[in-house]
Amino acid sequence: MPADGEAVERATQSHGRALLTALRAQAHHSVTDRVYDWLLRLVTADERLKLDLFRFVDVLPALHGPHAVARHLEEYLGERGLDLPSGVARLARLMARTAPGEWVMSEAAQAGTHLLAQRFIAGADARQVLRAARHLRRSDLAFSADLLGEAVTSEEEAELYQQRYLALLRDLAAADLWPPNPVTDQAPFGPLPRVNLSIKLSSLYARFD
Repeated sequence: MPADGEAVERATQSHGRALLTALRAQAHHSVTDRVYDWLLRLVTADERLKLDLFRFVDVLPALHGPHAVARHLEEYLGERGLDLPSGVARLARLMARTAPGEWVMSEAAQAGTHLLAQRFIAGADARQVLRAARHLRRSDLAFSADLLGEAVTSEEEAELYQQRYLALLRDLAAADLWPPNPVTDQAPFGPLPRVNLSIKLSSLYARFD
């Protein structure tokens, strides 16, 4: 890397550390926030664990009943030699052997998944998305919305995504009626849009490759 590139890299890391320190200083310390922080550290600590947890979350909606959830959770976390916190794998195996234990595992898995989803998914409809956007503005944070999923396999799917993007844009236009917030609406170079929509080009054409 050229000398000027190294200087840019050092400056970038320095600014990043300063921003992270400032964010941590402003962090909330509710029980929910502490549980979320613990879950996030657990999920991101190990690549294999992260991959297996994402796979488990992916199949969770298709699992019916505590027994199925507990068996899958035990399989994903307890039988693959993952580097879990002390006692977690053993506790999962013990709990999966009783009906009350299966119920506790199922409830904990679904509550943890819901908690993580709340941090990354604004909502299932326009009302929920707007509520999340208002919460961000009250915290002096701007936002950019997008749709879950991206790759399409047919022109019909691409048309559907286009209509969903347009509907989301129309729904979010209600943000123009909100009271102004100079922190999020103004920049040194001029006014900022209140609504930002991130569009995945691969969702608008089935042959994007």
